Amino acid sequence: METLTRFQEYLMETKVQIKSSQTTLLQEKKTDTFLDTLAQLRHCSKSDNYKGSKIVFQKRARSKYITNNLAIRLADLHSDLEKYYRNAYYCNDTILQEEKTLTAKYCNTRICLNCNRIRTAKLINGYYSQLLNFSEPYFVTVTIPNVSRHDLKPAIVSMMRNFDTIKSKFYENSRRHGSPIFKGIRKLEVTYNSVTNMYHPHYHFIINSEIVSNEFISSWLTLFPEARKVAQDSRPADENSIKELFKYVTKILVKDKKTKGYAKINIDAIDVIMTALKGLRTFQPFGGVKIVSEDVKEIEKQEYNFLDSTDEYNPVVVWTWDDMSADWVDTISGQVLSDHKVSETMRIIVKSMDVGK
Repeated sequence: METLTRFQEYLMETKVQIKSSQTTLLQEKKTDTFLDTLAQLRHCSKSDNYKGSKIVFQKRARSKYITNNLAIRLADLHSDLEKYYRNAYYCNDTILQEEKTLTAKYCNTRICLNCNRIRTAKLINGYYSQLLNFSEPYFVTVTIPNVSRHDLKPAIVSMMRNFDTIKSKFYENSRRHGSPIFKGIRKLEVTYNSVTNMYHPHYHFIINSEIVSNEFISSWLTLFPEARKVAQDSRPADENSIKELFKYVTKILVKDKKTKGYAKINIDAIDVIMTALKGLRTFQPFGGVKIVSEDVKEIEKQEYNFLDSTDEYNPVVVWTWDDMSADWVDTISGQVLSDHKVSETMRIIVKSMDVGK
């Protein structure tokens, strides 16, 4: 019961931080307008609004710097997703400032680090109260053996179909025999092994009870007899479960366990994963949990108190992204928006982006 309490306290803490961010950073009632700050809540100081807002925006610049370098390399592959990748390149490309409010256009792609940050915050904010009602939340991971690039999409489709089969069986048993309800949130994730050149599709869940979690894993292994039992996992949910469940569908930046630095980014592997996931829902609630859209709003407005307000003589400032500066620049005054500086670590990450098949 102690673990359950820590899980619920984390969810409550997250909501309190969200409400605080609404008051101190935006002074607005609607949650959609502050989603870009939610993923930064654990790092921002509530007592230092100037510093917090500036840091948040510098992180946005850093994310755009990485995304642009990633997107242009992906687009150069000329795959079926070339237009999709170019949309990511132009995300947040131009920002309009009126007084202290910035308006930007978002791409809603899965390779954009800024959109992913907003998406993560939106999902946490949308699902937190429903997860809080789980009496005995368990974090579950189920897998299948690694597959080749050509088998990735069929493997994911098979996983989805078998999940639906298991779900139907649970619902039927609950209706007929009063068995425990199968309730939770499912997240699809795919990782890549550069050593074996194989792909690892798997599911993460938060499920409503230990009994149901164990029964689900048993059913999964029945439908996937080639899957290793030891590779499946079930444990009481905690704050790390929230982070794992709502993180990005594939990891762009991965730490190398040996060197402790960032591993090389295989551009071709990311394209294979994005192509396999095209048109598929990566998050799915079930058992009565209400769905929260993964989509990021195309146009977002947000107030930043570190900005100098525009005036009647210069009511609108147009900030345009400059790849060389890795920042947004006012082409009239030459001023930069965020004072973002590219770190040596970020330069190494960009240099590590490799097209390897």
